[in-house]
Amino acid sequence: MAKRDLEAFAKTWFERWDQGVKAKKAWETAYEIGRCKDYWRGDQLEEPEDSFQQRKVQINRVHPDVKTSIPSVYFGTPFVRVKASPALADTPGQIPGRSIDDRIQLLQDTGNTLIRDDSVNFDESTHAALKEAYWAFGCVQAMYDSTPVENPAVTPAPPLKEKEDTAVGPELAKPRFGDVLGLHGDDVGPSISDERFYVRRIPARQVVVCADHTGVIKENAWIGYWSVHYLEDIKDSPVYKNVEDLKASGIKTNEDVGSRPDDGGSAVSSADKVKLYHIWDQRTMTYLVFAEGHTKGPIREKKFKRLPLKFYRPDVDPDSFYPIPPIYHQLHPQDEINDSREWLRKNRKGTVPRYTYDKLALDAKDMKKLESGEMGTYIPREANTHGVIEAVAQPNYSIVASQTLALANQEFTQAASKGAETHGVPESKTATQAKIIDVRAQVTESFERAAVAKWLASVVQEVVMLAIERMALPRWVMLNADNTAVGYSVEAQNIAAMWQEITFVDLRDAGNGLNWSVYIEEESMSPVAEEMERDRIMKVMSFAGNQIAVRLLHFSPELRKRVLSLHGVKSARDQELIGQAFAQLVQMEMQMAAIGGPATKGIPSPPAPSGPVGPPGPAGPGGPPMVPPKGPSPINAPV
Repeated sequence: MAKRDLEAFAKTWFERWDQGVKAKKAWETAYEIGRCKDYWRGDQLEEPEDSFQQRKVQINRVHPDVKTSIPSVYFGTPFVRVKASPALADTPGQIPGRSIDDRIQLLQDTGNTLIRDDSVNFDESTHAALKEAYWAFGCVQAMYDSTPVENPAVTPAPPLKEKEDTAVGPELAKPRFGDVLGLHGDDVGPSISDERFYVRRIPARQVVVCADHTGVIKENAWIGYWSVHYLEDIKDSPVYKNVEDLKASGIKTNEDVGSRPDDGGSAVSSADKVKLYHIWDQRTMTYLVFAEGHTKGPIREKKFKRLPLKFYRPDVDPDSFYPIPPIYHQLHPQDEINDSREWLRKNRKGTVPRYTYDKLALDAKDMKKLESGEMGTYIPREANTHGVIEAVAQPNYSIVASQTLALANQEFTQAASKGAETHGVPESKTATQAKIIDVRAQVTESFERAAVAKWLASVVQEVVMLAIERMALPRWVMLNADNTAVGYSVEAQNIAAMWQEITFVDLRDAGNGLNWSVYIEEESMSPVAEEMERDRIMKVMSFAGNQIAVRLLHFSPELRKRVLSLHGVKSARDQELIGQAFAQLVQMEMQMAAIGGPATKGIPSPPAPSGPVGPPGPAGPGGPPMVPPKGPSPINAPV
């Protein structure tokens, strides 16, 4: 492009970005995003103190609700499973050790290993993003960073250059640029000295989508976010071009705001920074990076296959990319709770005993004796006077406030879509009501848990795809083979061959989800879910005592799948294990029946052979050949 074309191109994208920012601000205003976060943090009162400089009552129900909701839908280290498409899973003639199942197992082990690596930061990033989804939405980015040996960033970096007129405090060490953005690995050389995967949380306040946004992520024209970096890092990075005339954006972060004793606390800047706009143009599948105020075109431009940003939006608006935050529906009930409790506090403070007395019947000095509070105090009064001291009637609105507080708590519970028992407050009066509430709560949590599992699976799948496309082979082998084992060399060769086949043959189009996909078992995401799954398994295991049911489920796989699914056992792996156990039981019963053992309950024993012992008879349906026992029959044998 010519220089003029680049400038026009940059101007067009800056205008699109500004339009996207305006659309996002409209969403933030409509759903009070800032207020939702403040209520979660506990900043709920505009004036925390009353006219007497006393702290007002604030009962924060929002934060405990979020805190109790997360453990039921999220687990930091879930178990990842990889499954092949049905069209490939049953392909005949697969090579032992290189079959589809073996390749899928390799990917599954790699995914589980990577997300459990502390350097990947999978747990902290996804946990923080999930928590942010309660007042906005969650967003993470799966990234890969490798450092070629010849890369100058490997060497220790010099300290940041400080402005002479504004330098304060000690010099700050310059961080590796690749550790911030993961850009060292874009042009991976033949020799890799260091590489790592990591999951980075992108704050919702930094994400911007096209103005004509929609609820379906792939239908949005572009999606991006902004970030702030050191100017000299951008100029030193080999991945950025056209940065010779790049200037600082004038933006200040937390480290740039300080105070000096001699300037009255004015803001100072410790380093020049630049604001970057990272944009994924989904129409042309092009990744663009622009610098704020830099109108000479993008400083980076490349093609991409998949959007690396993974969003969790619990309540998606079909007509908008931006969701409806769950806390938004709790704002008004939370205000009612605080107002009712504050009114009870004022009522309690203002309601004190007050009396009047007949000054003609009592003397003021005698009244002071009564105020002393001593036992056995006597005072004189005039004759024929009664009721000389009367209590002053005071209005009491505590009943109204208590009713309002109860209604506010009920509204808050309904807005949270969870029973009060979830928060440790009894609500139901009968066992039937408690059962109905518990079932509804389980359905809601199961739906939310499935949504979180799908989101986490998309993050893991992106990590595995990055490993397939860009990770060096030695690291792949180290993750999946024990170098201290006796057969390490053979295992490493098999993994290397399998890695090549996975990379260049079977998973060439995996980015489109044609050959394999990642899913996470919901049972591994929460201790509560694990306990529920254990109860389901134990209930199904009780079938083992009913031999007729075992035989029926063994000979009818479709019926077995249906029955186990109705009992809550929906995992294909668990259903397969239970089916294998039923098959073993049926085989043992048939063997016992063949040798004339004790009859199975509900199934008559076969008649004892009356003729001479001969060759084995034909095999029965689904069982071994009927072989008569040698010697006396165990049934008629003497004791």
